[in-house]
Amino acid sequence: MGRRAPRGRRRLRRVRVLLVEDDADTVEALRLLLEFEGFEITHAGTAREARAALAAPAVEFGAVLLDLSLPDKSGLELVEEIEALGLRPRAVVVMSAAPESLLQAAARRLNAVGYVRKPFETGVLLGMLHRASAGAR
Repeated sequence: MGRRAPRGRRRLRRVRVLLVEDDADTVEALRLLLEFEGFEITHAGTAREARAALAAPAVEFGAVLLDLSLPDKSGLELVEEIEALGLRPRAVVVMSAAPESLLQAAARRLNAVGYVRKPFETGVLLGMLHRASAGAR
């Protein structure tokens, strides 16, 4: 049985986030955190899985949390590919353990709404996702 919204308050639609990450520990930690914060998570462990999720009919993501290092393709290549297919997500937040300067340059190149460096601060990541997905509600 799910929780009910308190009487007198409208229940907000949960924002769906596509989590594109191949590290199982990172996926589990982010899934727990983001679901606790009210996000609905769809996970893709490869660029191929992410492309398929973005192409799925009737599925709209409020944000994509994208790791730049994937096993089959870089996050940069993935975004270029999905843009060419007309599948550009509303908001992309880039994450990586890369040096800050490289991460910042990648985020600019992808026209991402922001970036977080691993290991990330929870408050920074949540604030960025809330801002990025605000237009999706």
